[in-house]
Amino acid sequence: MQWVKVCLIGFAAILQAGCQTTDPAEYKTAADLLLDLSHRSRDSLSSMPPIEPVEKPFTAALNAVLDGDRAAADKHAAAAGYRIVDKQYDGKGYAILLESDGAGIGPVVAIAKTPARDAIIQAPHPVKDSHTDKQAAVLFLKLGARALIVAGAHRCAARDESPCSGRTGVCGDGRAPYRTSDPAHNPATLFHVAHRTFTRRWEKSIAIQTHGFNNSGSSVWFVMSDGTKEKRPGDSSLVGKVRDRIHTVLGRKERAVSCQDPNDRSIRTRWLCAATTVQGRDLNGSPDICRVSAKKSSGRFLHIEQALEEVRRPYGRDWKNISQYPGSNAILKALAQELPCLQPGCAPVRR
Repeated sequence: MQWVKVCLIGFAAILQAGCQTTDPAEYKTAADLLLDLSHRSRDSLSSMPPIEPVEKPFTAALNAVLDGDRAAADKHAAAAGYRIVDKQYDGKGYAILLESDGAGIGPVVAIAKTPARDAIIQAPHPVKDSHTDKQAAVLFLKLGARALIVAGAHRCAARDESPCSGRTGVCGDGRAPYRTSDPAHNPATLFHVAHRTFTRRWEKSIAIQTHGFNNSGSSVWFVMSDGTKEKRPGDSSLVGKVRDRIHTVLGRKERAVSCQDPNDRSIRTRWLCAATTVQGRDLNGSPDICRVSAKKSSGRFLHIEQALEEVRRPYGRDWKNISQYPGSNAILKALAQELPCLQPGCAPVRR
């Protein structure tokens, strides 16, 4: 009963650790579990645990699940400090990897047994970018994506700094380097290990990251990018196609912009374009994903910055009725139309 022992450590300690107090077996569906994840809190760690002791068994566990060898998967997961639970949602099965102690530091990974779309949904900033973890889970389930990766720790949970390039003020300590607990800016995380494992296994898959930004004073709800500084007037890549679908759904071109399209620069917004995100650098062929931005897009990475009230919050508060919220519904419909299908006729999304 290690799960219970760790979580029954006192209310104050639970709040500090972000400990999950409900046994995964008690959740009825994959949706119930994936929309109720725990996360290690801000400034709660001096440093992230090193991944070297667990990287190999964690990777082996992921591959064993994909190979259908559950006995091996369970063995490797246990060696990595994880457990695997099977859940269903809407008649489909999912294998979900969770930390054995429920500490909310390492990522939660879910793998679809019968995926419909060649996509991997990722939420690297589940607490700071509020509701993006729940949004990622809903997109994963409704789109029938191959896999879901949700970071465990708050991006500011660890106090030490990532060696990777880029600076930010999101942790409240001025324009400082990113922290090691930020998996979008530190490849030495199990989040990135899962990303790398899946994107190598599925060589044409699209990695999609859900992010959030404060865009007050602007009419833009979505800023999308491919993780490079490449400019494409009239952008017709996946980034541009998803943007254009959102235009069609909402009937307003200023609601979504592409970092890659210089024609969009006339629209006033915060331009957050993900050139330092290590998963994007990885898929776009950077020679050093920690320090060097990629020059050319592979078309396999989609970074989406989203407004809170118009897009993200409904996923956290009322996801079962997502079609009633124009911005939230727009991104779901756009991705359903533009992501590559693994099964005939996969474009429609069941509500």
